[in-house]
Amino acid sequence: MAVDDTYFWNLKKIDPPPFVTLDYTQKEFNDIFQSTNFSVLFKNHLEKLRYLLEKGENYFLSEKQILEKLIFKNWNSLRKEKSLQYMKKLKRLLNDYVDLKFNNLIDSINIMSRSLENSQKIKPKISLPSREVFEYLLTRLYSIMKIFDHAIFIIRNKIYLYTIKNIKNGIFLSNNLLYLSNTARIYCLVKKYQVNTKFLYNNLRENIGFIKSTGVKWNELFSIEELPLVIREEQAESQNKILEKCMTDFENITALSLSTNEIDVGEVIDRDAIEKKSNSNKKKKKKQPCSKNRNILFKKILLFVTSLDQIDEIKSKFKRFVKSKLKKLGSDYSNFLKDCLADKKVFIKMLNEQLNNVANMNLSKRSLVRKSIVQVIGKLIK
Repeated sequence: MAVDDTYFWNLKKIDPPPFVTLDYTQKEFNDIFQSTNFSVLFKNHLEKLRYLLEKGENYFLSEKQILEKLIFKNWNSLRKEKSLQYMKKLKRLLNDYVDLKFNNLIDSINIMSRSLENSQKIKPKISLPSREVFEYLLTRLYSIMKIFDHAIFIIRNKIYLYTIKNIKNGIFLSNNLLYLSNTARIYCLVKKYQVNTKFLYNNLRENIGFIKSTGVKWNELFSIEELPLVIREEQAESQNKILEKCMTDFENITALSLSTNEIDVGEVIDRDAIEKKSNSNKKKKKKQPCSKNRNILFKKILLFVTSLDQIDEIKSKFKRFVKSKLKKLGSDYSNFLKDCLADKKVFIKMLNEQLNNVANMNLSKRSLVRKSIVQVIGKLIK
């Protein structure tokens, strides 16, 4: 759904042309538009869209405010949730739509096109906005259509999927139900806006060439070829494909429970079995010491042993090393040493494997070094 920023219609701010009207005589208007239903359809679609935007503005802003509050309240704790991330993208799209001030533009065009009302009656003149004004309106209509398309895509194909998945797995049920209800209401409003905007765009784009122009190019970047001739409605089947795939066990169980008339009396609970299971789960496994710390310890021991010192010197050096580590790392290193001696057989076995590689040590000296190391650790962590 990525869009190239170089397109003129995708610019956030576009300076509008001068809003001027040009006059048509009754005969001239009939000659130009007699083969089309422009005057009737355009005015009807414009009026419907204006009425819809006016009536739905409060609902739209309130739902947008709820969306912003949900994101603000849950962002610190749930910012890695995909549903919340896509809701933040949806919020940006809605803010972009509000920044365009679409309602004001539609009101202005509606006022300038008042003479189209009852255009079949004989009038001395009919006033219409210039072609440049309609080109600006087309550009903004297409921008808003793209915003609506992206918003519908995010709600239908992203937010819906992740919220239903979390509801199915029982994760943050209250939060996800709120997300689903809020985005569903936004979806209904945006979809209604999109349909009416599409009708207005198609009618205006088809007849833009018949409208009088001032002869002054209002923007050097504007090109009518960038705007498609017709925006077609998506096929209903393609819209529902993903929704059909998203039918979950949760929804199936809900549908099944509503269709059955049997009373669920529950099952007998075996409390003794539950207590046994809970007691067995309380037995915690012994923590294995950190492999990284263990490797450092064994490397240091090998350095002392291979230095050709006497056993007392090896013992004193190792004692100083452990004391300095305990001073720096405190309880963390003390807990690590306790874990090492928790299973003395395993620790001694691993120590033997390290000392076996020392060529300059006989068996008796090796056993003395091993015993002294275990004693040093035992005394220092008491």
